[in-house]
Amino acid sequence: MSKNTNLKDFAKGTVLKERYEIHTLIGRGGMAATYKAFDKEGGRIVAIKILDFQELKEWKELELFEREIKTLMKIDHPQIPDYVDHFKTEVDSKQYYALVQEFVEGNNLKKIILNTSELSYTNIIKITKELLVILKYMHNCKPPIIHRDLNPKNIIVNENNTVYLVDFGAVSLKIKNTKTASRSDTFVGTLGYMPPEQLYGKATPAVDLYALGATILFMLSGKEPQDFPLRKMKLNYKKVITKRTPILELVDKLIEPDDKLRINNTDHALSLYKKIEAEINKEVSKSQRYKTEIENRSDEGISDKWIEQELNKEKLENEEHKRISEVKNERAQSRKEQKKERNRLKQEKISNRFPNRIKLVKYKDGEELVIKTHAFWHLLWRRKWSALGSFSTLSGVGMVFWFFFWEWLQNEIKKSFLEIPVFILPLDILIIPATLLIGYIIWSFIINILMRLRIPAIKIRITAGGHVIVYKRNPRKPVFLGEKSDIRFEIKEKGKNNIGALGNPSEFWFDLKCLSEKKVIFQRKSIPVKGKGAVKKFIKKYLNNRVEEK
Repeated sequence: MSKNTNLKDFAKGTVLKERYEIHTLIGRGGMAATYKAFDKEGGRIVAIKILDFQELKEWKELELFEREIKTLMKIDHPQIPDYVDHFKTEVDSKQYYALVQEFVEGNNLKKIILNTSELSYTNIIKITKELLVILKYMHNCKPPIIHRDLNPKNIIVNENNTVYLVDFGAVSLKIKNTKTASRSDTFVGTLGYMPPEQLYGKATPAVDLYALGATILFMLSGKEPQDFPLRKMKLNYKKVITKRTPILELVDKLIEPDDKLRINNTDHALSLYKKIEAEINKEVSKSQRYKTEIENRSDEGISDKWIEQELNKEKLENEEHKRISEVKNERAQSRKEQKKERNRLKQEKISNRFPNRIKLVKYKDGEELVIKTHAFWHLLWRRKWSALGSFSTLSGVGMVFWFFFWEWLQNEIKKSFLEIPVFILPLDILIIPATLLIGYIIWSFIINILMRLRIPAIKIRITAGGHVIVYKRNPRKPVFLGEKSDIRFEIKEKGKNNIGALGNPSEFWFDLKCLSEKKVIFQRKSIPVKGKGAVKKFIKKYLNNRVEEK
């Protein structure tokens, strides 16, 4: 937002609401001015943000101001200035709206960097971590609080190096995942610190994390992100910041222009920060050690050449360590991908053993989803160990039969030939494997016959009038008949690896519930993985409810 130069300046000593005495002007924003004032009632210094009604270009600005007040009233964090008061007032026949907050003594981050040329690496690390903690608190609020204008101007650092986040004038109290920008929307944010999706109205935690990444680049370089060269829409910081530091690994993932590739929550960002924190501390301690060593030996006449050699040696060690780490990470990633591919092929092999049992049938007056659930014998056959356990009983029966048959055969041979031929005797050794093989063949034959029988099916028909009919065979005898809003479909996963019935990884359970009567229509019915996507699409399109995966 651009600054409004037409806003009235309140003179020093002006008293608002018979309580707040204006001292000095702190700064101007896009639609308001902020003053340092004294609270006579509270006996403390406060900051007053004043909005001039007469200078409003559109009512959206007033809406944002009221939203800022509402947000600050619910926030309770030591690094966000406390809400004190808000009120409407009239001065010289003009209407004003005021927000009063705790005053934080200090300078904004932009002013600090412009005055000192650059921050120490230790301070940059500290500020980054504190901002991540503040953002985690905001994003975990219910509803989540999205700042949408995080930049160095809105970050205050006091004399104790404590970080404060201020100016919630662009805040959003709900997550917007869709591109909803229109001509009537008010443009909020600061160029260089906004991801591309913010221009289209998106407001997600990833928006604030992108702004944090851009702020870190500003701290490292002292240069505004909008002045950085771009490469494939991404800030090409490597051409501006020549020194490679571990924190750039975090920045690289924060400034991805595609929000699907960017870190999208503060927990993920903090976990990544902790991983590189050890490297950061190691780098800081090494730099401090060399600095101390140089200071201690300065009287001995150490030459610049020796210092340069030591620094080059350290640089080579760091590069070698980084190269080894990259090789290890590549190997670990390769093993992970190979394992993932093996699991995918195994899953595909299991799923392809049977045809797809999900079908969508279209009628003139609506559509019908047919879910063919697995019969018991299908579940037994899907896992070979389940099948082995099942046909072992038949094998045992076969062994008993074999022994009886063998005794009879021996008696018959003796009657006919008086003695048993030598080549028949070794068959005693083959009795057990032979019976197992016979049992397996018999079991496979029975299961294959059963699999060709009719599979039980559950049919969900959505009529043009918005009604739902759930039935098995005859639609005239439904197990449920009612409104779309009265039915709930829950897909349930069991365990990390999607283990379903009898330990089968290619199945999911589902429950069908009637909300008004608080009863379960179908419970613990299984569907194949191959049809899960079709079921979820049908539910979202016709049943108007969220698919729950438990």
